[in-house]
Amino acid sequence: MEGERFFLRLLLDHVKGSESFEQLQTVNGIVYPTFRQVAEKLGLMENDASIRDCLHEASNSKMPSSLRRLFVTFLVYCKQTGVRSLWDEFYHYMAEDYFYSTSTNPDPVHDSILYDINCMLKQLGKSVNDFDLPKINMQMDGNTEVARAIHDELSTLVLSEDVHYGPGGTGKTYLYQAILATVKLRGKFRLPVASSGFAATLLYRGKTAHKTLGIPVTLRASSTWKFSKQDVEGKLVQYAAVIIWDEATMTHQHTYEVIDHNLRYLTGVDVPFGGKVIVFGGDFRQILPVVPKGTKAQTIDACLIGDGCEPTVNEDMIKLPASICVGNGDQISVDNLIDQIFPNLTEHVGDVSYMVKRAIITPTNDKVDMLIEKILKEFVGEEKIYYSCDSVLEDHQNLYQQEFLNSLSFGGLPPHILRLKVGSLIMLLRNIDTSSGLCNGTWLICCQLRDHVIEAKILTESYKGTRLFIPRIP
Repeated sequence: MEGERFFLRLLLDHVKGSESFEQLQTVNGIVYPTFRQVAEKLGLMENDASIRDCLHEASNSKMPSSLRRLFVTFLVYCKQTGVRSLWDEFYHYMAEDYFYSTSTNPDPVHDSILYDINCMLKQLGKSVNDFDLPKINMQMDGNTEVARAIHDELSTLVLSEDVHYGPGGTGKTYLYQAILATVKLRGKFRLPVASSGFAATLLYRGKTAHKTLGIPVTLRASSTWKFSKQDVEGKLVQYAAVIIWDEATMTHQHTYEVIDHNLRYLTGVDVPFGGKVIVFGGDFRQILPVVPKGTKAQTIDACLIGDGCEPTVNEDMIKLPASICVGNGDQISVDNLIDQIFPNLTEHVGDVSYMVKRAIITPTNDKVDMLIEKILKEFVGEEKIYYSCDSVLEDHQNLYQQEFLNSLSFGGLPPHILRLKVGSLIMLLRNIDTSSGLCNGTWLICCQLRDHVIEAKILTESYKGTRLFIPRIP
């Protein structure tokens, strides 16, 4: 409501060192007439133009499949207007790989792009019909969709390392992959799922159990199956010869009771889990089901298996073994800690095998910011700064000033000021698309830092090497 005075205040809070209004209104050598335009150019304001600029930057990278996924991310997570105009403007960029591989007839290409986008949207609980997008001309009944989904699964390659004995140190994940590969080689359909998004990425083509098996997020005694027997998802479960469920120990036992009931209904077979072969895996010494404000007894009672006995040390305080400690707080500096964890860092910037094996864990965000500032100085190249757009919904009286919101720093949210360089490691803090490996905990390395989008590459597990775009998401 304050107009230009608000945007001037916003700039004064972020732009350091300006000695005149002209300097304050200059970005990359261009003087902008209003403070609002400067704030938008610096990424301090969120609008539909920034989404269009982001898509323009991404289209220059000539990665149409990644551009389609970025488009889907905007549809699902960003409240933008003018979806049809965005489609019309960027359709040809999203279809470049189809134009090169098909005939000049545009109709099949048009439908294929929409179908591809629709498949991504369905993974996120949406469809093209939920947005102002063209309709898909080609008709696909439920059986055709099931056949296509099964074909996509069965046509994937089996990795050679999954069908041979693994080296020393391999454990549950290797066993899962060996079972999945064996089932696939026998021409059977398999469903690898996990209780968390990050655990799902450790399995080849893994997905979350909640999404795949139709488990309600909020579980009640009356909870029922989210799919019908005619749904594509329900039919895929029917076709599955084996279901691998990793990190099963994280899931409340009531969930398994619901799944047991639903699988009996789906298959029409009144035996445990409808006669389906299900492999449960996990480690009871790690993460157990979360029971809000629950006692130890209630937590153990919620487990799939448990006897309530566990060792304690000094009234639940655990002493870390000396083998994983570097001195104590008074005898070691932060610089020495960095040298211990990242020896000769300057020589290994961009070395993926070096970077993914090292991490410093700290309980507070202020320590994280301090460590990042020190470590980032060892990287060559220019530093890129990204800002968040913080606001409070329905705050019509402007009770929460933006600089106060920017100052908040707590677990689960990124910092207001994000400093990066090419070669920096980043970790996602939210699930974007678990079926593509984009979930809470995924490690990536920065390849290009643009004004509105980060081009990055996944570093770990089944999706290692995949290049994608990460925009700013509210």
